[in-house]
Amino acid sequence: MKVLVNAQPLLTKKTGVGNYVLKISEEFLKTCPVNDFSFYYGGLSVNSLDFAAGGLGGIRKIEGLRKFIMLIPKIRGLYGMVKRIASRRALRRQEFDIYFETNFVPELSVKAVKTVVMVFDLSFLNRAWTPDYRYKFFSENFEKNISRADLILTCSETIKREIIDRYGYPEQKVKSVYLGLDFNVFNLNKNASVNTGLSGKYILYVGSIQPRKNIQGLLEAYRNLPPALKSEYKLALVGFDSWNIDKKALTADGSINLIESVEDDRVLAEIYRNASLFVMPSFYEGFGFPPLEAMACGCPVISSTGGSLPEICGDGAVYFKPNSSSELTDSMKEILSNEGLSASLREKGLKTAARYTWEKCGKETLEYFRALLGR
Repeated sequence: MKVLVNAQPLLTKKTGVGNYVLKISEEFLKTCPVNDFSFYYGGLSVNSLDFAAGGLGGIRKIEGLRKFIMLIPKIRGLYGMVKRIASRRALRRQEFDIYFETNFVPELSVKAVKTVVMVFDLSFLNRAWTPDYRYKFFSENFEKNISRADLILTCSETIKREIIDRYGYPEQKVKSVYLGLDFNVFNLNKNASVNTGLSGKYILYVGSIQPRKNIQGLLEAYRNLPPALKSEYKLALVGFDSWNIDKKALTADGSINLIESVEDDRVLAEIYRNASLFVMPSFYEGFGFPPLEAMACGCPVISSTGGSLPEICGDGAVYFKPNSSSELTDSMKEILSNEGLSASLREKGLKTAARYTWEKCGKETLEYFRALLGR
């Protein structure tokens, strides 16, 4: 079985999509011959997953250049055209059994018997949650290109149902496969030698800093905590690159810490372990790694009811409506003031997180590939 995997998300700073590409590819290579898989990095296709790791020294420069390009419409258009030409030249002489598009929009020029696409969510349909260039790209390409796919994978039943209801696809064309956690990193084993840059007691948020994540709702809820709790617990925001939010304004309050980049998951895991409470305030999520990572590290979790979060977090979290900062304030007060409730959430969270393994995710994904090919 010859499979082409789009590995381009590995060439930017780590995101949920990049984490997925890395972990699912590692699972493929554990159980299948290495030569069955080609990993596509934009201008070339190679059999090694280590290509991205080998070039990590230049990732910051690549990402910095890409961000600069995205700010200038004319250059952005030229960049997109050059990228498409390079893609087609790199792939035109190769043929595959499965083309696995890991990042929403398949490249139609790939020659493959079957095309499988991973769609994490439909957040790009909301204009307020999506940068202009991304909104334009998805408006022009998503529905047109995805209609050519033989199978659409999602990471939750919630998103699967959204896709079926919106686009009218038959049930057999859309399947859900839950993602996994790296329990070698995200676990209860504290590491005192790791410097997290945080001290004292804190409430934690991890994720991107953007409108969809409802950071303003979290800030409002935190500011409405009783003064005694606010003085005891700081708010720590671990958030990578943002848009449409003034980061300086976030830290104007001395009780709020912003850590813009944590590239080492071992450091991130220790941040989770030392937190008194984790909050996932998003308006909408397709899966949501951070609350599960927090659970696996023994941190009690409060989550919004946005998107698939109740499905994924199950009884491992306390929930609030994302447009109600008062509900979030009340939930934070209750958990921070009730050790029994906090301990119960830790216990339930550990059991919830344990359900999500990359081994299971990889196995189910390969089963869908083989079923498509009749093998």
